[in-house]
Amino acid sequence: MAVADFANANPALQAAHQFEREVIGERIRDKIAASKQKGMWMGGVPPLGYQARDRKLVIVESEAEIVRFIFRRMPNAVRSDC
Repeated sequence: MAVADFANANPALQAAHQFEREVIGERIRDKIAASKQKGMWMGGVPPLGYQARDRKLVIVESEAEIVRFIFRRMPNAVRSDC
């Protein structure tokens, strides 16, 4: 079905497609949330001091020391664990 034809398609068919898109989106969000709950790294740029390996974050000691230095120098810095 061409894009132009879809605008003229049966409204019930359009509703079914919309429902299926929503279900697929829910499944993907649930899968990502479950993977995060298991501690799996789900992509993106790892934070300074970490490297992504086998879907886990592994400490890179040379970079982690830089992060520790920064936090030692700024004792009043806002921390994300608060």
